[in-house]
Amino acid sequence: MGTPRYPTMLQIKNLSFSYQKKEVIYYNDFDFLPGITIISGVSGCGKSTFFDLIGRTLFPKTGAILWQGVNVNFFDKDFYYRYIFGTVTQNAGLSGYFKLNNYLAILDYIYPDTEKKIPYFIEKLQLKHLLDEPIENCSGGEKYRINLLIILLKGAPLLCLDEPTAHLDEKNKKNVIELLKELNDKVILIITHDPLLLTPDGWNSFVVR
Repeated sequence: MGTPRYPTMLQIKNLSFSYQKKEVIYYNDFDFLPGITIISGVSGCGKSTFFDLIGRTLFPKTGAILWQGVNVNFFDKDFYYRYIFGTVTQNAGLSGYFKLNNYLAILDYIYPDTEKKIPYFIEKLQLKHLLDEPIENCSGGEKYRINLLIILLKGAPLLCLDEPTAHLDEKNKKNVIELLKELNDKVILIITHDPLLLTPDGWNSFVVR
């Protein structure tokens, strides 16, 4: 008997969540295809909560989120964060005297073949000038691009990106968008208010109501 295939990769079924006694948030059943899906909805509707459920920092009231047919909460947590799930938030968490080159050396040690991908992503994200710069000296937009670089080098097939073009100038916005469009083998979920990300044809959309 062959191994079943799940071409949609990420699915939500009968999913709901509630903060204690507050109103329950219900999410429509949905199959997320590889490529970019824009997560939209009014402020406070549960978009960030949805990311937290995928990232396993919150847990559903009912239903499940499935990755290739398996409930994401059934995966070993270290395995899930290391090999499946990747996220970059608006408040990139990098700081201190560590330099980008230090992070790249660690990634190359942990993940095989990282070194081969570094030049391409460094060029796409315009980060070459920051290789020897202490992270604490970088701007918010630069830290976000560094965090995105780290996630992409890990090779995670499921990405949740919160406002990926925030704090970026027009040139870097376009660079990030073009790079994300190339990653059509990954499931990329994006929360955004940026018109550049909201307008392209051919992208999937998931509305949280």
